[in-house]
Amino acid sequence: MANVAMVVTNACDPDPRVINSARWLCEAGHHVTIHAYDRQHTAELESVIDGVKIKRYQLGKSPYGGMLKTAMGIRKFHKHVLSNLLKSPPTIVVCHDADTLAIGCKLKKKRRVALILDMHDLQHTWVLMPSPRSKYRKLISKIMKSRFLARLPQADLILTSSGSIKDGVYPGFKEWLISHGFNSTVIENRPVEYSELMVPTNTNWVVSHIGRIRDINSIRLLFAAIKQMPENQRPDICIAGDGSSWSRVKLELEEFAKSNGLRCDISGSYDRNGLTKILQKTNVMYAMYDPLRGNILDGALPVKMFDVSMPVSYMERYVEEVNKNFAANWKDYKCVVFGHVGDGNLHIIGGVGSDDKKATKLMETCIYDPLKSIKGAISAEHGIGLEKKDYLEISRSEIEINLMRTLKKALDPNSILNPGKVFD
Repeated sequence: MANVAMVVTNACDPDPRVINSARWLCEAGHHVTIHAYDRQHTAELESVIDGVKIKRYQLGKSPYGGMLKTAMGIRKFHKHVLSNLLKSPPTIVVCHDADTLAIGCKLKKKRRVALILDMHDLQHTWVLMPSPRSKYRKLISKIMKSRFLARLPQADLILTSSGSIKDGVYPGFKEWLISHGFNSTVIENRPVEYSELMVPTNTNWVVSHIGRIRDINSIRLLFAAIKQMPENQRPDICIAGDGSSWSRVKLELEEFAKSNGLRCDISGSYDRNGLTKILQKTNVMYAMYDPLRGNILDGALPVKMFDVSMPVSYMERYVEEVNKNFAANWKDYKCVVFGHVGDGNLHIIGGVGSDDKKATKLMETCIYDPLKSIKGAISAEHGIGLEKKDYLEISRSEIEINLMRTLKKALDPNSILNPGKVFD
């Protein structure tokens, strides 16, 4: 059986994907050691989980998502791991994500070790997280991506954590790799068997954030949403996990709960049994990242929302025509339709790969023009405002628009109420 070395740049305390894959190999009779970078010095130097040995390297504290200190810390980790593995080469090295791939490439070159890459992130995008518009960070990210793609051909096997659901819908890392000329095998990190959880019987409903706590802005978005709720409808908050922002989140959560009269609970890392207990008291899972985060923006599809209405009997015909219009203008597009079907109100989310003025104008034409023949309206709930002024004649006659202007002038002769809205 094989002697397998896995390399990961977190403390693996825990990292479910890494530990699960190591466990599977151990169950198949292989010997597995995980070499983990404990950059915050928070875990034991060595531990064993289900037969998997974890060797942690504490080389001076180093931040997540930083620049120079983070890069120097990872470089030091590379040097120590490579030194150990060159002295006692494994049969196979499994590199988890791009920031460990250089180790595998050197082992393959010097000791002919089989190299597997398990890609579960776009590592080059993390540097963009604190400041996505920074030209310096964009340059560093571009260099990191270039180096990663240059090393990929050396991998004997590429695994990844996500792929499209069907026929390219909702593309994942597999499709990202294909777009750069590389094939991969998707292995999802989820249980094969699971038990159904009962609906929580809490006296108050609970919103939970479970997992790595790296992005404090996502937690602040949760706080902002809760503050908009009526006081008697606000939830309790549960946060469970570990990560670089854990201490800051704990302080802000406790302060937010205290100042708003809410109950909160924050805990650290958990195992599978602990996760079940957390889920049993959870009514709503919160898993939203700050949309301005650098590595969320990377590869994101710009979208625009529309709000239209029409007689219910024309809805199916209208949606078909909108999709035909999109397909006639763009090879790759997304058009999601939802809303209040019973009262003739549809919301449409359109994405065509660009949000420039030309693409937006064409998208508007695709959506608004089919309304003419079915006596539809360019708005149902969201009004006309500034963006729909040019299309008002689709759903209102010249006589109606003139009447609206007359009423506006009578009530607001000096145009001080929402100037420029609906019409000039």
